Amino acid sequence: MLLGTQGSATPHHAPVGHLDRTSLVPTHHIHDVDGAERADHGYDLHPGALAATPIADEFDRLGVFHPRRVRAEVGDRIPDPVVWGRQDSRYGYAWHRATCDNMRVSIYLDHAATTPMRPETWEAMAPFAGDTFGNPSGVHGVSRAAKNALETARETIAAIIGARPLEVVFTSGGTESDNLAIKGAVLSNTPRQGMVTSAVEHEAVLETADFLKRLGLPVTIVGVDSEARVDPDEVAAAVTEDTSVVSVMMVNNETGTVQDIRAISDAVKSGSPETLIHSDAVQAFGCETVDVDDLGLDLLTISAHKFGGPKGSGILYVRDGTALEPVIHGGGQELGRRSGTHDVAAAVGIATAAEAASRDRERFETEVRGIRDRLEQRLVQDVGGVVVNSPVTGRSSHHLNVRFPGIRNETLLMLLDQHGVAASAGSACQSGAATVSHVLEAMGLTPDQARESVRFTFGWTSTMDEADEAASIVESIVSRLS
Repeated sequence: MLLGTQGSATPHHAPVGHLDRTSLVPTHHIHDVDGAERADHGYDLHPGALAATPIADEFDRLGVFHPRRVRAEVGDRIPDPVVWGRQDSRYGYAWHRATCDNMRVSIYLDHAATTPMRPETWEAMAPFAGDTFGNPSGVHGVSRAAKNALETARETIAAIIGARPLEVVFTSGGTESDNLAIKGAVLSNTPRQGMVTSAVEHEAVLETADFLKRLGLPVTIVGVDSEARVDPDEVAAAVTEDTSVVSVMMVNNETGTVQDIRAISDAVKSGSPETLIHSDAVQAFGCETVDVDDLGLDLLTISAHKFGGPKGSGILYVRDGTALEPVIHGGGQELGRRSGTHDVAAAVGIATAAEAASRDRERFETEVRGIRDRLEQRLVQDVGGVVVNSPVTGRSSHHLNVRFPGIRNETLLMLLDQHGVAASAGSACQSGAATVSHVLEAMGLTPDQARESVRFTFGWTSTMDEADEAASIVESIVSRLS
């Protein structure tokens, strides 16, 4: 955890609280221990170890940059980053105390993966982990209190997206909502069991499409242009009399490309009015106005943790009259569309976060876009040869996908993490997999070019100072690796 520090030139020898750590030094240092050099590959305790780097904001002998933040836990004693190398008579460091001041995990630029929960979300959810614990399916007073909160949350979300309350189905998140939308539509419509989607969808959609193909059902994947944008006419042309549902995401999770969902809906419905239109709006809700009628949608996916809500909470909008086969069978909750005991706290959490995100949308669009643009401008200006993969226009306000020719993204991301910057190579759902981005490949990048690409994404907590500091750190690392 990266923390703010308090301290002075006077070493703190006494333990802080019950902790008695003698040294906690950053990764990949060279230490002088008893006159011999030794590499340190982790954050360990090293009594008397002397870090090779004397000052922050410089590189050590292994080429690792040291910013002015130090990894520690609250209460730990940590070396003053300005005086690393100045031996103290007992431990070899001048000490600072780790505090909660300015506490944050890092310069967090991975909001497309998840966002910090908003304080009002925590506050709204808290009672449902305490006294208001009832099962909303019950009939007594304890259950009625939970039921009232659940239905209020449903009404709140419905009003925000322009729906009716009974058209809102609570789920465990975006992946479940996508699965329910597509499988539910295909498996409930016997004459029509086909699906059309694009090559740049989230894995929740593409893996569902692959599942349907294994069942022998017709699936068509429509390609995209060099900006990851799908042509509405191509989507409509792929629809046949067997097509049950078309699924195209509103904002791409890797590049930020905004699809023209209304144009896709109009093109499809003009030739096949029975075909259902689904959109995964997981990346869109925090930055774009989402109105189901304006977009021409029959099915819509939203996930709370992308805009300051809790993880494990999502909704699926299902237009009234839409046949939907459940994929989870049980007690028949959510009008039989999604069985299982309701997580009332999660429902309250997504509704509260949705209200906050809606109120904040105008500021988000202008301020967060400006912060994103600052990082992009700095990288293009200061880092030689950088290529922006994200489109110039028709892009969300919080996405930036950049290619650093000649540098593997896994190397850059590892070094960024060491220096307090959190970014990613693409979808968080595949962050642990050594796979090439299917989105970038669909755009025409080679596998090697895709492996040189990094995604920076911004959110409601992002600041201009973070963009500037991140740009400086990236430039320093790239200059060393080039």
